[in-house]
Amino acid sequence: MMTFRLDHVIIAVHDLDTAMADYRALGFTVFYGGRHASGTTHNALVCFQDGCYLELLALTGDPRSDDHAADFSGLVQSGEGLAGYALLVDDLEAAIPGLQERGVQVGAVVPGQRNRTDGVVMRWLTASIAGGMSPFLIEDETPRNLRVPDTPDKTQHANGVVGITGLDVLVPALDSATINGYTALLGVSPWRSTAQMTIFLLLGAKLRLIPAVTPDLQAYLARGKTPLHSLTLLGNTPRQVDPAAACGVSLRIEAALA
Repeated sequence: MMTFRLDHVIIAVHDLDTAMADYRALGFTVFYGGRHASGTTHNALVCFQDGCYLELLALTGDPRSDDHAADFSGLVQSGEGLAGYALLVDDLEAAIPGLQERGVQVGAVVPGQRNRTDGVVMRWLTASIAGGMSPFLIEDETPRNLRVPDTPDKTQHANGVVGITGLDVLVPALDSATINGYTALLGVSPWRSTAQMTIFLLLGAKLRLIPAVTPDLQAYLARGKTPLHSLTLLGNTPRQVDPAAACGVSLRIEAALA
């Protein structure tokens, strides 16, 4: 079985310019990404030195211009906050049969495209998992550094953050069916498991399954937007970011061990 690498995390926002200003105020380097081929959404990116990124996704206000292109507007229409995350694969068509053999429900492969303001066109392929976007699979058709810039002017941040080190995913219960389902999807057995948390190691990040045992967590999971609840970033100064300042996202910054 294979181990996936975290590609990016989607954050739905009401207004892209406002969200970009909010994340810049938190010390992040933010730049406009472009419009998706459907015409209904556009994005801005916060790229990190570890190769992962945050995608700020907003509606353009325009009608759909290409019925054959993937439409991400549904991720935004239910409000701000975390909306999904992508796992990177080198060969999507080759990965799907193995996933299906392990009982994972994989959707059809769908082409995607985004047009940068400088005229560069980026193309990729995606496939949903169990009909949703938490997670979904992505493969680049054009060079990845077109979609995910890796130059210092894009990946260095005033707040010192260098990457995404953890994702907290809510589940109704940490039972064997849930753990086995993630084992089949991720291609690895849990790295650590207790009654409070089960941890899987992605390439470059930890995915933590947390049971929704409090009313607040149960309400979050019941909303159905995404089971992805919070992110841990790696930086210089540990702190908890106020979700109100981050478009509703729970962000925790932890320092690297000396």
